Amino acid sequence: MAIATDPARFPGNTSTYDPGRHWQYLASLERVLRDVGEVMLATEQNETARLRAAYDALNAMEGMRLRRFNVA
Repeated sequence: MAIATDPARFPGNTSTYDPGRHWQYLASLERVLRDVGEVMLATEQNETARLRAAYDALNAMEGMRLRRFNVA
């Protein structure tokens, strides 16, 4: 949460705070949390739904520049 709430981590073109970029990061964080929750709740249901939610979470984390998940 320290990363998500630190305005200094979201500079714009002029090195000042960019609220749009910050909002996009927070929206991606919400998406990751929703997808991880969906993976955990769908344990008794469709495996395809769990895999889709897991890949969606990985995709959102990569978009947030947390880590690259390329195998090659």
